Amino acid sequence: MRFSPSLFLGSFILFSSLAQAQIYGGGVYGDRPRRDDPYYGGGSYGRYGRGAGSVVERVRYDLSDAARANAYVDNHERKHFQTAQQALDRFEQRWAQGRFDNGALDKAISNIEHLANSNQVSRRDRSMLARDLSALRDFRANGGAGGYSG
Repeated sequence: MRFSPSLFLGSFILFSSLAQAQIYGGGVYGDRPRRDDPYYGGGSYGRYGRGAGSVVERVRYDLSDAARANAYVDNHERKHFQTAQQALDRFEQRWAQGRFDNGALDKAISNIEHLANSNQVSRRDRSMLARDLSALRDFRANGGAGGYSG
């Protein structure tokens, strides 16, 4: 049997295009691209800064991102996303007035802890929320000083 170069080239092009079709959604495994996220090897903190207020901003951004990415969680988990966001909003309002609201921060920490341990939330987002949880606890323990190290 004789081997045809044009048959080989045609087969190669066909299989290459089929293999390329397997890549979906910005990443090899259908994951969301996170170009500027330092958790996943992205760039610097950019617009988030490194001041004390940036910890809460960063957590709010990550929480919002995780809520969008995990759109199919049940109502119980959705409520934890909403309650944590509301508590962080309340904390930021009080922080802008010069008050450190431990109650709002504790409520946010409790809800984020629940989400970081929930099997309905993606593994990537659970890891991100666990890191945020640690940063919020440090922020609280230091009375508003500190933030992310990295």
